[in-house]
Amino acid sequence: MKNYLQSKSGKDMSLKEWQDRISPAAAGVLRWIIASNRSCIVEVDHLVDGSIHASEERVSGMPQWMQFRFAQGAPDKEQRFIQSIRDVTGLQQYPSLYAWHGSPLQNWHSIVREGLHFQDTAHGRAFGHGVYHATDVSTSLSYSGGYYFHGDGTSASSTAWPQSHLQISQAIALNEIVNAPQRFVSHSPHLVVAQLDWIQTRYLFVKINNSTTFDKDVPPKEVYAQDPKYTPTGSDRQKIVIPITAVSKSRRPLTTESKNGVKKMKTGNIVEVDDTVLVSDDTDDEDLQILIDEEESHQMKPSVPAKSSQHTDLAKAEMKPKPHEVPKTDFVPGTLDSTSLPLLEPPSFATPMATKALQRELNSTIKIQDLLPPHELGWYINRELLSNMYQWIIELHSFESHLPLAKDLKAKGLKSVVLE
Repeated sequence: MKNYLQSKSGKDMSLKEWQDRISPAAAGVLRWIIASNRSCIVEVDHLVDGSIHASEERVSGMPQWMQFRFAQGAPDKEQRFIQSIRDVTGLQQYPSLYAWHGSPLQNWHSIVREGLHFQDTAHGRAFGHGVYHATDVSTSLSYSGGYYFHGDGTSASSTAWPQSHLQISQAIALNEIVNAPQRFVSHSPHLVVAQLDWIQTRYLFVKINNSTTFDKDVPPKEVYAQDPKYTPTGSDRQKIVIPITAVSKSRRPLTTESKNGVKKMKTGNIVEVDDTVLVSDDTDDEDLQILIDEEESHQMKPSVPAKSSQHTDLAKAEMKPKPHEVPKTDFVPGTLDSTSLPLLEPPSFATPMATKALQRELNSTIKIQDLLPPHELGWYINRELLSNMYQWIIELHSFESHLPLAKDLKAKGLKSVVLE
């Protein structure tokens, strides 16, 4: 599939063009599989001509392992994790810790899509119910093997995943966990965590057995400071070094450590907004086009008759509320107290294309707001609360008085419903 997509570079990428490769029914299933997957893993290293070249996002201490970072998971799950850190360990020097989790290869599809859970017992629960972790990678690796079979049911001749180009034999995750070991089900000899909201997978490590060569394992220049009591060891038996990019910009400390231990002062804990930052998704227009069939494409691009500038100016003049008009709603724009709002964590990265698209949509939305009176519009965006391009605070208001929602709001003395 990768070769096919690359061969179609710059051409029509929608699934309707794949009729010579897969049936329409299979294309529908494939579209659903891709569109329903809210998670996204991105290769950390660069595979070029059979060689893997390291990047600054690579975790040091795991040579000869391909690495992938979890670029996007379920946003609500990430928010619950962040809220757990704030509630439980927010004031600690090391609010979170990192640990390994091993699982057979056949489990990773569901883990990537749905996250970790402990509904099924695969290796026993000698130390209680929960998700098992270890700081020693060899411990978790002992649970990451598997015995694989061919499509006809016969056993595979090797431990590698059948028909895998990279001959993958093992996979293991590096998880970030709320640093409260005394509240774990067990913290020795394994870390057993029952609170699923306390766990977020940050990296996936894959063992390959083909002829691929790796660059020398070099620590990143800027590193994330780990709890010395719970620093995982890697395959080289040394403590791993995690790059600062493992956590979002808003969670990075004002000081970071370099690989030689020297602390470097940051200018501030502020998420910058420009063309290089960021959504929690690396999807671009070409990726989206794959999911759009011919009918959907027509629906997305409705034909709108052109209007003269004179007609547009008249329409604007008619829509603008007159200054002396009596307000037809009890909603007052700009009165929302935003200090107590539970906001989602700002996104950690985005493509310039996504940023510009959001900027266009925001500008269009604000223009509509400026043209229509509040009681007709029914929603409001306060410009002063737009701290970045990716988080809009929207108030829904002026509901018809006979609606149950309007009656509930009036009984509570509220004027709007707030959405992020």
